[in-house]
Amino acid sequence: MKAKTITLILVMVVLGAFAPESPTSVLAREGQVDVRPAALTAPVGTAFTYQGQLSDSGTPADGVYDFQFTLWDAGSFGDQVGPADSEDDIVVEAGILTVLLDFGTASFDGSARYLEIGVRPGGETGSYTTLSPRQEITATPYALFATAAPWSGLSGMPAGFADNIDDNTTYSAGSGLDLISNQFSVQTDAIQARVSGACAVGSSIRAVNADGTVVCQTNTPAYRSTFRTFTTLDSGGNVGQYPSTTIGADGLGLVVYVEDNLGHLKVAHCSNMACTSATITTLVSVGVGYYPSITVGVDGLGLISYYDNTDLGVAHCDDIACTTATFGTLDSAGQVGERSSITIGADGLGLVSYYDDTNDTLKVAHCSDTICTSATISTLDSVGTDSFYGESSITIGADGFGLISYLDLADGDLNVAHCSNIACTSASISTVDSSGGGSNSIAIGADGLGLISYSGSTGGDEDLMVAHCSDISCSAAMLSHVDTGAWAGRLSSITIGPDGLGLVSYQGPAGALWAAAHCNDIPCTNATSSTLLGSVGGDSGITIGVDGLPLVVHYDSNNGDLQVVHCSNASCSPTIRRR
Repeated sequence: MKAKTITLILVMVVLGAFAPESPTSVLAREGQVDVRPAALTAPVGTAFTYQGQLSDSGTPADGVYDFQFTLWDAGSFGDQVGPADSEDDIVVEAGILTVLLDFGTASFDGSARYLEIGVRPGGETGSYTTLSPRQEITATPYALFATAAPWSGLSGMPAGFADNIDDNTTYSAGSGLDLISNQFSVQTDAIQARVSGACAVGSSIRAVNADGTVVCQTNTPAYRSTFRTFTTLDSGGNVGQYPSTTIGADGLGLVVYVEDNLGHLKVAHCSNMACTSATITTLVSVGVGYYPSITVGVDGLGLISYYDNTDLGVAHCDDIACTTATFGTLDSAGQVGERSSITIGADGLGLVSYYDDTNDTLKVAHCSDTICTSATISTLDSVGTDSFYGESSITIGADGFGLISYLDLADGDLNVAHCSNIACTSASISTVDSSGGGSNSIAIGADGLGLISYSGSTGGDEDLMVAHCSDISCSAAMLSHVDTGAWAGRLSSITIGPDGLGLVSYQGPAGALWAAAHCNDIPCTNATSSTLLGSVGGDSGITIGVDGLPLVVHYDSNNGDLQVVHCSNASCSPTIRRR
């Protein structure tokens, strides 16, 4: 195609809000404009008329041509704005072309716009020849007027605005408010003012006055006998062994445990925050499912690890109540899966610690997906003979890597493995107590360091001990005797309360009590112990509910029942301060 040039005689942009497209006539002939208003009979569209002069080899063009019009935000280069508008088979006479273009309203936001034109002979399908330069689109005089039109210059206003004042709306004062003239005010005898007072240390607010000042009273200890709600969730047979608990995505407790006389793996989904009743489901009823551990995955559904007689098994709950589950085997190389513990890693995938009784080692399984259909298996440490009786507990440290407490049966030590990566394919091993490490349970304290409850030996007795890690990897720890006496500290489970302090459920002295110990400081150098129930020692698990209160599950070894205690205060103690 021969080179073509375009001469812009006049560009009239007629936008909907400013002037009607039709039947008002906008004539552009040799620089003269004749604007003849007509009655507005239909809504104005978004199209505007473009008229120009096309020259072909220096002479006015005659014939049929195809045009492509595009909008740009700069006279050269820049970015295209909106879609292209292609106009085919346009008749050009004596060099004059007239087209109706429509880029919609979104293309015009008040910023400068430039029109680029491509042309080719009509009926062809080849590329367009781009004409240069781009043409700036300018506003018509009445469009400029519309951007600054005064209130009085508008037509079609509602009657209530005709006097330029919105005084036709009626207001009324609601409860607790007064309306005088055009000003609202608060009725202080009905609405409580913001609290502006405070009480000294050792005192508490007794009442708040209407003006916001407070009445204080001195704190005095008071004994509350109903410091916990006790419920037997499951009974009949020998049920409740090896309980593990967490809080589900619905804010209700989820408990996994074993019916030992049949070897059934069962789940209890609490019906309320106090767990005074629950929906009981038997997930596995073929004589397997020992030593379970439960957590909640990133999909909001329970994920359970357990020992399937010879293998490490996993169950992924199909619903929040875990009435059914999808099962898998993660490790079947020998006698594996005893004393498992499960958590969710920083990558959102399950991480399980457990013992390999065939090779007497501590192992970790890193799930390959949310459901944990398979896992990467890693051996972390040799733990001596009879690893069947070993115990491990896993959590995620402040660095995002797994932190595992476990009993080294070769030496009877409490060891900690700090994973070297998210999948825990290797770990650094530290011995934190050489006097014992059975019944261990680990959590991350408010200071970001590991806090481990376990059973340690003192003069032949087993005390409830707490180890407070000195660093993220727990290369060393400060050890504290929290409760003393024969068998104190067995079957412990630890969590961090809403006050940032450790809370431990455990078997009390002589194995005759089910107790809770509330740490008095972050390292848990000492604790206040309370008896939850008497003469019912057994396995336990503890978590914190959405109400900020402890929820403790327990196996009543005397009666063979699954029991739960919902504490009425953060320390799970019968002695609290009245406020």
